[in-house]
Amino acid sequence: NDPMPLADPLETVRPDGGEVRRRRHENGWPPSELIAAIGRAHRIATGLVETISPILLQGIEDRDETIPYETLCLVAGGLGCDPVDILRPPREEEKKDAPGIVHACRPKELRAHHLACPVHQSWGRIRGLFRKRLKA
Repeated sequence: NDPMPLADPLETVRPDGGEVRRRRHENGWPPSELIAAIGRAHRIATGLVETISPILLQGIEDRDETIPYETLCLVAGGLGCDPVDILRPPREEEKKDAPGIVHACRPKELRAHHLACPVHQSWGRIRGLFRKRLKA
């Protein structure tokens, strides 16, 4: 068997904005707290400061705005979940009209990238520690 190809971190995906919002509400966070959590998770994982803008978060939650896979991983890191868990399933017309856009129809490739990338692996290792710090 050939190894599964890895997803390009800049390849675009369509997040499930409703799922992102649901997870944010589950944590009792306003949008600004999710943005801060994204920054904290990324800083813990990489030592670098990076987050997303409030406008982008609103676009994701309200319109399932297409974003790079790398950004999906940032959001997932802030939510403490796997990026594949917040992908929106594709609509039939999208499969036909936009074959270049990656949707949930390729979760195995995205999961393979997530598992193979050292930055994303570190998010998995810090997930428990990060959640404990947020609750404290």
